[in-house]
This record gives sequence, C-alpha cells and structure tokens, in this order.
Amino acid sequence: MPTANGEAAPLPGTQLDIKWEKKQKPVVPVIGKVVIKADGKKYAGGSYYASGDSYSPKIATLPPDIKIADVVILPDAADAEKRVGVDRIWGLPIELKDVSFERLDQDK
Repeated sequence: MPTANGEAAPLPGTQLDIKWEKKQKPVVPVIGKVVIKADGKKYAGGSYYASGDSYSPKIATLPPDIKIADVVILPDAADAEKRVGVDRIWGLPIELKDVSFERLDQDK
C-alpha cells in the first residue's frame, strides 16, 4: 500500500542501520527522512539522525528479496527543530548508490 507521497509503505522485516566511517563522520548533524529505492519502487525508510558519534537510526524495513538498493537521506528541518541543541543540519540530499545489504533476518 503506497503512502500519501506515492512511496511503498515500510514492510515488517529487516532494519537498515547506516554507520559512518570515522574519517567521514558528519561535521554537522544529518537529520532526515530516508527513502530506499529498489526494483523500481521507493520504500519509506523512516527517520535518521547522526551527529558525530551519535547514531539514532529508525530506518526501513524491506522485503526479504532485496539485497541491493539506493539509500537517500532527505533533510528534515521539522525533525531538527524538535531536537535539543541542534542549531543546523546538513541541507542537501545524501544519496548512497548500490548499497549491498548484509541480511541478518534470513538464512544465508
């Protein structure tokens, strides 16, 4: 069932966790809505927040057959305004292309 903006709704299953390499940690908080693009569909991925060493992924669930997808984080100023101590965020979309997933929700 698509969401109001035409994306496929999240399905029960795998949670996606995005981790930054130490040398590539965000210099300003990354707060946004996540969209997963796979097999010609877009999946609503929930919210994402990363600041320095702090990670708060509330990210997508995907059908079990998806092994590679594009992950897009779209800036969310409304979410940022709710967070104490956040006075700026990364203001451009971040697109991670051809992300391969380590599926921990199924037999290998």
